Amino acid sequence: MPDAETVSSVADPQADQPTPGERRGRRIALLSLLLLIPTAMAVVGWRDATELQRRLEVVAIEVPADQPVDHIGARLALTSFDVLPPMAGIPSDRTFVRTRLDVEALAPGKDWLACRLTLVDAQGRRWGEFGFPPSALERQFRKPGEARGERCSALASDKLEAGTKLVVEAYFLVPTAAASELRLTMSAMGGRPRYLRFAPERTK
Repeated sequence: MPDAETVSSVADPQADQPTPGERRGRRIALLSLLLLIPTAMAVVGWRDATELQRRLEVVAIEVPADQPVDHIGARLALTSFDVLPPMAGIPSDRTFVRTRLDVEALAPGKDWLACRLTLVDAQGRRWGEFGFPPSALERQFRKPGEARGERCSALASDKLEAGTKLVVEAYFLVPTAAASELRLTMSAMGGRPRYLRFAPERTK
């Protein structure tokens, strides 16, 4: 014979049905889930877009030759763009370039995290700087009485008080044929997608 629980279940077909309160709770939970999913996707998308913006250089700020520019807490001016003449040991289709920027800190440099210097030609091709140039290469470019410059990363420091002045120096290996048309660009996390594009400044 069936036990009492089975008899009770057969006798009361509504026993396993949710109560009105349970049905209302389930509807609220489902509605919350439907709202939460798009919100979560929007948050993830916003974070991805923000991260992408911090990496891309999209909006160029043109800097005229021999003119300083104020940008995210610093005043910058391109002071030299030196192309190394042909020399033994370097393939004839390649040459080295050195750039120097005079920089005055107007505010602490936290915006200069991920500071980036590149050379760009008319076709949009880009060349990044040497991380640590060989001492022999630095001597090739060094002029009498000229102090060694700092790397771009030196700007990303909250120890740079307003009024601090320094020289930012970078070295590049580029195709010889492109050297005459290259332009220096500079950007940092606090300024992207805007970036600086300096007018040509050529010295030998």
